[in-house]
Amino acid sequence: MTQRRSMFLIFGFTVVASAWICHAGPFLRQQPGMSGELLSLAGLHQVQLHVEPLQPLLTSQGMTTISLNRMVRGRLREANIEVVDTANAPVMKITAWPGAEPALPKALAFNLRISLYQHATVERIKQRLFVPTYTDFNLGLDKAGKINETMKTSITVLLDRFLLAVSVATINASDR
Repeated sequence: MTQRRSMFLIFGFTVVASAWICHAGPFLRQQPGMSGELLSLAGLHQVQLHVEPLQPLLTSQGMTTISLNRMVRGRLREANIEVVDTANAPVMKITAWPGAEPALPKALAFNLRISLYQHATVERIKQRLFVPTYTDFNLGLDKAGKINETMKTSITVLLDRFLLAVSVATINASDR
């Protein structure tokens, strides 16, 4: 398979996977109103932040766990969401996985995921659980030397989608 065709296939998969995860969900729900997962974001004003340590393949490209942590904290601060160490606060978890394809030695791929875990009570079993109530991800592919900037753009996009979901949920909750 040629290098150009491999790049096209990987890019095509990235676009399709992102579109399915990020945009297909609302079309699949047939109930009116906002989903419980989204509604659980209403009024969110503080989170614990856990940025998973980056793997060497990503740190060798200039992205560090510390810089990713600073970037996320800064964006949350701009949106008036405080990062706290309180045990009962929701937990925002940021995870990144690199990927390399031998057919594309000058390219590097990554999967960047943001999840928010919150306490929720399941009435059926009368138990309080700590569950993910929001998850989004972005797949990226770029030249190995440019992956740092591509990851910065991806985390910005993910955080913007998360903050939009928080805003929409807050507005919908206040309309009830």
